[in-house]
Amino acid sequence: MDVLAALDLLVGAAPDLWNRITRIAQRRFAVPFAAVTLMARDEQHIRSACGFAPGRTPRDQSFCSWTILHDAVFVVPDATRHGDLCGNPFVVGEPGIRFYAGAPLVLATGVRLGALCVIDTRPRAFSPADAAVLRHLARIAADEIWLSSLEGGFAFDPDGNAAPAPLSMRLTPTQIRGGRGMLGWSVEALASAAGVSPATVKRAETADRHSGVGDPYVHVMRHAMEDAGLEFTFTLGAAPGVRPRVAASTPSA
Repeated sequence: MDVLAALDLLVGAAPDLWNRITRIAQRRFAVPFAAVTLMARDEQHIRSACGFAPGRTPRDQSFCSWTILHDAVFVVPDATRHGDLCGNPFVVGEPGIRFYAGAPLVLATGVRLGALCVIDTRPRAFSPADAAVLRHLARIAADEIWLSSLEGGFAFDPDGNAAPAPLSMRLTPTQIRGGRGMLGWSVEALASAAGVSPATVKRAETADRHSGVGDPYVHVMRHAMEDAGLEFTFTLGAAPGVRPRVAASTPSA
C-alpha cells in the first residue's frame, strides 16, 4: 500500500508499455482478455486491459488477489473446478471466466503490487513454457514501475536500506508522530517550529491521508523536523520511516 501511494500508481493513464504488454499477452496466448492490475486495500485497479475496459472491481472478487500470494505464476485451468473460485461472480456470471493465469508484479522480495493476467471463457492448459513467457512479460511491467520510481527521484535500495524520502513525498501521520517523538517535541513545540497551529498538527497526526490538512502545512512540519536533525525515509517493502541525521535540537515552544 505504501509503494502504491508513494508512486501514485493508481492515478492517471497507465504507461503505454503496459498497454503493449497486454496486447502481446492477448495475442501470444490467444485469449479474449489480458490485463495489468494493481491491488489497493479494497479494490483491484485494472490499469491496462485488452478485451474489456480498464476500471475497478472489489478486491475480494479478484483472481489477481490470489496471484499476489505467490511468487510463481498462478494458474486456474478451470475456475468451475476450483474450490475457492467456483462461486466467484465473474465465474457464475459475466464474463464466465473459466481459465486464468496471472504472474505477480514483483518489485522486491515479498512486495507484489498486482499482476499481469490472461483470461479465457473456456478451460485450457498452461504449459511451463507458457508460464515462463507470462512471467517475463510481468517482469518487464514491473521494471516500468522501477524506472518510473527513478524518474520521480525515489531511491529504492535493493538491499532494503532506508533511503531519504524525496521532497515530493508527503509524510504519513505515523512519520509526523514518530518524528515529533524522536525530537521530544510536544504538539505545541512542533506547531511553533513550523509556524502552524497546534490543531493543524493534531489533524495531520491523526487523519487518514491528512484529511483536511493541506500539503503546504505538512511540508513546513517536515522541514521544521529536518532542520532539527531528522531524516524521513522510504524503504521498498517497508513502511515509511524516520531516523536521526544529526543530533537533534529542541525548539522553544
